[in-house]
Amino acid sequence: MSGSIAKASPWLVASVFVGALALAATVLALAPLPVTFGIALLTAIFEFVLFGWLLGVGLYFNARLHSGPLVPALLPKVAFAFTLAYALFGIPLLFGQPTDSVSVAVLPLHLLAMVANFFLLWFGCSALRSFELGRRASFYDFAGPFFVVWLLCVPLPIGPFIVQSRARQLASETSAAQQSR
Repeated sequence: MSGSIAKASPWLVASVFVGALALAATVLALAPLPVTFGIALLTAIFEFVLFGWLLGVGLYFNARLHSGPLVPALLPKVAFAFTLAYALFGIPLLFGQPTDSVSVAVLPLHLLAMVANFFLLWFGCSALRSFELGRRASFYDFAGPFFVVWLLCVPLPIGPFIVQSRARQLASETSAAQQSR
């Protein structure tokens, strides 16, 4: 599955981003949902698409690193599941009618979700760049894709479009090299 994400067209990835956000906005406009649930739903859909894409690209290139995987494959999957669970269940608690006890309980989960988000950004970008360089990449090696994806993903997926074109090119070169062996 992650191989098909890494080999997908950048236009397809951008279309999925825009389509998912448009679908979520349409559902929020038409369905009589409470505001906190609507925010949670929109956040969960956005995180599913963005971090699902990063997870797919990261797992594809992480499995193909010559120096061994950056992290075990289970860790990014757990981070992805936690961010989605927090978006669906923690955000309504945080933005609903918070009491002091709920805020105190949810705040550490919120901070952990932010750590998981940045971990997934780090994982996807560093796996891609490490594969490209043939060695473990330092932060300075993949800072460009990291900030491009982080800062240019809303409202239009410019950052993922740029990074996906590079991921597709590397995945295609890998497939061609494996077929020639």
